[in-house]
Amino acid sequence: MRRREFLLAAAAAGGTIAGRVAAQQTQKMKRVGWIGAGADPKAADAVLGEPFVARLRELGWVEGRTIEILRRRPGPQADDAKVEAVARELIAQKVDLIFAPYGPHARVAKKVAGSIPVVFAIISDPVRSGLTTSLAHPDGNATGASTMFEDLWGPRLQLLREVAPRPHRIAVLMNPDVDWQNRHYAAIREACEKLGLETLEVVVRRREDFEGAIERTVREHADGLVYMSSGVFSLNRRALVQLIARTRLAAMYSGSEFVDDGGLMTYSIDLRDLMRKAAEYVDRILRGARPSELPIERPTKLYLVLNLRTAKAQGISFPQSLLLRADRVIE
Repeated sequence: MRRREFLLAAAAAGGTIAGRVAAQQTQKMKRVGWIGAGADPKAADAVLGEPFVARLRELGWVEGRTIEILRRRPGPQADDAKVEAVARELIAQKVDLIFAPYGPHARVAKKVAGSIPVVFAIISDPVRSGLTTSLAHPDGNATGASTMFEDLWGPRLQLLREVAPRPHRIAVLMNPDVDWQNRHYAAIREACEKLGLETLEVVVRRREDFEGAIERTVREHADGLVYMSSGVFSLNRRALVQLIARTRLAAMYSGSEFVDDGGLMTYSIDLRDLMRKAAEYVDRILRGARPSELPIERPTKLYLVLNLRTAKAQGISFPQSLLLRADRVIE
């Protein structure tokens, strides 16, 4: 009798375990729609995509098993209509969340997503961009991380003035058709005026404008160069670095990946940190949190990275005080 009771109990336990396994296997896989930048997924994902996916993996999300990521790219210089078409396609695919790292994409996605959460990662000012009315208490269905780049221009230009030999005029590569870039240019002009510097607006809308823009900075006697951190530069960073290197201009880059590729210097946040933070927000929302419960993340650490090899090639000397302040020096 005891043997019979044992076999019945074992069979019942086996059935329970099998039921749990079956439930896990049939559990609905979470679907995330990812609106990326540019046309080349390898170029875009190599720098910023991998930290996002790696952090999701650390949090227990495995592509093809527990999460499905639908990657879509509206293409370089895509207008709102193209971005909206991509967002609506993802919505039709019944995604649980839309990950739109860049501000313009996130703004459009939020407009059409309805109750579907939207997470962003790389946007200067979510309030002025219309994504929320509060950083501490996001309203609606969108939250994420903010670069706060607009606040960096003063310190960046001060550092550039310390490096550029007898600086007088700073070239600014930008697209005047983009509202946020005009706001940033106003901040740059204000900072330059305080430092006794002139600004030279140089229009860059696409990769094909690079050569002409750099030639103009030389022709009009710019002493230093900055540019707006946007997709056209991020997706073509090696070409940008190589063109600027030929001019021997002191240039302030938007991120350490540019300096790793031969750029002179950067004073910025690490965008990869923001992508990791965005992955944490995606994790929490997929597990039940509401976007309004997650305050928008602001950067807490700035990194000064100097390329000593590039400086020597361009005949530029970094002050000792700057070398001591640097978080990393490439020799």
